Amino acid sequence: MKTTHSKCFKQLFFALLTLCACGFAATGSAMPYDFVVKHDVGGAKFFILADSIAPRNMSIFKDVDPELLKKYYPDGTYTGTVTACVFKTAKFNILIDTGYGPKEGSPGGKLFERLGTTGLKTTDIDVVLLTHTHGDHVGGLLSDGKAAFPNATIFLSSKEDPFWQTSQPAQREAVYAAYGGRVVLFESGKDIIAGVKSIAAFGHTPGHTAFLLNDKVLVAGDFLHATKLQLAEPEVCPIYDRDKEQSVASRRMLLDMAADKGYLITGMHMTFPTLGTVNKSGLGYVVANTYP
Repeated sequence: MKTTHSKCFKQLFFALLTLCACGFAATGSAMPYDFVVKHDVGGAKFFILADSIAPRNMSIFKDVDPELLKKYYPDGTYTGTVTACVFKTAKFNILIDTGYGPKEGSPGGKLFERLGTTGLKTTDIDVVLLTHTHGDHVGGLLSDGKAAFPNATIFLSSKEDPFWQTSQPAQREAVYAAYGGRVVLFESGKDIIAGVKSIAAFGHTPGHTAFLLNDKVLVAGDFLHATKLQLAEPEVCPIYDRDKEQSVASRRMLLDMAADKGYLITGMHMTFPTLGTVNKSGLGYVVANTYP
C-alpha cells in the first residue's frame, strides 16, 4: 500500500480519516486537489487518478428534499470529483475512462499529467474500458482530433453505443475514425479480458457498465455523485441518471455486491480517498475501511 504524496499530504490523509464515517471523504477546503491512489490488486497494480476536482452546489439533486441535502452538506456544496483508473497487469496496461480531456476550456484534463505517476505514457495504454459515454468519461479519447491513446483498443457496451450515437454523434464519429476500427462492443456481464469482468449497471445511461478487476476491486463508474448523501440515501438520484428506478437498482446491486463479497469499490465521482469497502447499515451503507 503506497502513495505518491509528501509527508504533509499523509498528515492530511489521516486527518481526513476521522471525517469519513458517513462517506469516503470530507468536503470543502480539506479536500486534496491533486491526488493519486495506488493499490496492489492480486499481483497487479491499480491506480486512481484525479482528472478534475471542484466544489459544486447541490443543483444536480433538484428533486430532492432540501432538508435532506442540508443534513449531509450543510453549506450547500459538495466536492465534484472526476477520476479515471489504471490497471497494470502482466499482459496489459488498462485505462478505465479518460476524463474530460485536455481541451481548451476543459474543467479537467489532469489525467494526462498524472498518468506519468503510474510509470506509463499514453502510448503504453493497450486497452481503454469505458463505463459509459458522458463527456467527462470519453473526452480524453481524443487529443487535437487524433487518438490520444494510439495503441489502445476501446471497449464499450453494445447497449451504450446507440445512446452515444444519438447523444453525441459527432464525437462518436470522430472517435471511431481516430481509432481505425479499434472500438470493440461487448455484452455487459461478460469477461472482457483476463482479470476483467464487466457488470451491467444500467440506468445512469442505457449501457452504463462496471468492471470487476481480479475479483477484488469493483470500478463502479457513476453509481454515485455525492458520496456521503448517496451512500446513506441510495434512493437519491442526480439529474444525470436517465432511468432513476434502474439507477437505484444498479446502485444497490453494486453496493450489495461490494458489501457481501468484501470487494474494494470505487467510482469516478467518489471523493477522496475514493477507494474502500462498505457495510450495509439500515436502508443504506457505511464505509468500513478506506485506502490508500
